[in-house]
Amino acid sequence: VIGRARGGAGERVMVSSSSSSSSLAKSARCAFAVVGIFAAFSYFAIAQEDVYKKTYGGARFAATFFVLTVERGVNVVFALCGIATFGGSGVRTPKGEIFKSGASQMLAMAASNEALRYVSYPTQVLGKSCKMVPVIVGGLVLGGRTFTMAQYAQVAFVTLGVALFNLAADSTKSAGSDSAYGLLLIGLSLVMDAVTGGLQDRVKKTTKALNPRTPNAKPSVYESMLYTNLSGTVVALVLALWTNQLTTGLSACMKHPALAR
Repeated sequence: VIGRARGGAGERVMVSSSSSSSSLAKSARCAFAVVGIFAAFSYFAIAQEDVYKKTYGGARFAATFFVLTVERGVNVVFALCGIATFGGSGVRTPKGEIFKSGASQMLAMAASNEALRYVSYPTQVLGKSCKMVPVIVGGLVLGGRTFTMAQYAQVAFVTLGVALFNLAADSTKSAGSDSAYGLLLIGLSLVMDAVTGGLQDRVKKTTKALNPRTPNAKPSVYESMLYTNLSGTVVALVLALWTNQLTTGLSACMKHPALAR
């Protein structure tokens, strides 16, 4: 009896130790992901401002759809590499709905990027600080989601905090003249963020409906990345061809290597 008791205690210690190690590993991965996201977006913001706010050959770069075609295309390649390395989820996905969400996401970015030609970067960042609000609205209207009062409070406090942070960080910088058209583009970007949020919620619901025998069915990270960016690439490429921005963008990059980098 004593031996069995000691054996049971030892097993409990081993299980507890294993659970603790697993928790630490998850925390470390989460911290790595958070730092990576902040570092990547910070670098992206600096590069984006260089593209749209600097002059190249006496003129500012204006081929927004060309930029988005390249960005989305690179994301597609990265997603394919991820799927080839880690494999797929094996679940059925509503590719048509994912296409719509990817297209709306691309249009939100297009409006936001284009706004940089008409407003200062601090103004654009401040406007996009409110992104969580339209995403919630989109989830309610298009995705059929419900939120608790605690979630509404979290969104309010996060949005207020980010807005105050951006205002304080840019208080010593000159905002320049912000045109009404630029502000309208930021508003359009927020509307498309709402549409994207609602469509993404709908994708989650439809995926579960398509896989009734799979609990919590959802595509892998790389599958979501692939389908979303593939649709964005197609739409951006069509618009780049229609507006002749594919030609002007390539020409500008060939003439100004600093822009291409």
